Amino acid sequence: MRHAESATAPNERRHSDIAPLPHMLEERIRQLEQQLVAMTVQANRDPLTGLLNRRGFDTAYRILEGQAIRADTQMACVAIDLDDFKPINDELGHAAGDAVLQAFAVRLTANCRRQDLCARFGGDEFILLLPGTSNESAQALVNRIRDPANRPDCDDTAPACPLSFSAGIAHGAAQASQSDWLAIADTALRSAKRAGKAQTVSIGLAA
Repeated sequence: MRHAESATAPNERRHSDIAPLPHMLEERIRQLEQQLVAMTVQANRDPLTGLLNRRGFDTAYRILEGQAIRADTQMACVAIDLDDFKPINDELGHAAGDAVLQAFAVRLTANCRRQDLCARFGGDEFILLLPGTSNESAQALVNRIRDPANRPDCDDTAPACPLSFSAGIAHGAAQASQSDWLAIADTALRSAKRAGKAQTVSIGLAA
C-alpha cells in the first residue's frame, strides 16, 4: 500500500502543475479580446480629434440606417468645412491647425446627441449624420454649433480658432443610400461656400 501511495504522488504533483493552465489560457484569451476591441475602436477613430473616421462612419452608418428605416423617420446629413483654415496651417503652423481641429471636434460633440454620428473625413471636413431630424432641426443644430456661446475656449491653444464654417445639409427620408446622403450634403456645402463665409444651404433628397 505504501508503494502505491508513493507511486501516485508524482502524478498528483504533475496534475497540480498543469491545473492552472486552463485559467491562464482563459486570461490570455480575455487579454487578446480586449486588445482586439481596442484596435477596432482605434481603427474606427480619427487619432487627432477622437471623432469617427471614414471607416468608422461607414460601419456605424449601416447600423443607424437600419434603425432609421425601421422607424420610418426623417434623417439629415450635414457636411461642414471650416472657413479660412488653410491660412492657419500656412501662417501659424500645423500645431495651431491641429488645435483648431481638436477644439472644433469638442464643439461638435458638445452640441450633438448620443445617437448622432460625428466624423472627420479628413483635413477640415466634418460630417454629421442626424437620425430622426428634420431640415429645421438640422439648421437649428448648425446655428447652435456656430453660436460663440457654444464654442469651447481655444484661445490658449489656437489663437486663430475660426469663428465660422460653411455647412451643407441634405435632408429627407432615411431610405436614401449613404452615397446619396454624402453627395447631396457635399453639393449643398459647395453652394454654401460659393455664397460666402458662415453660410448654410439645405437640399432635400428626392422622394
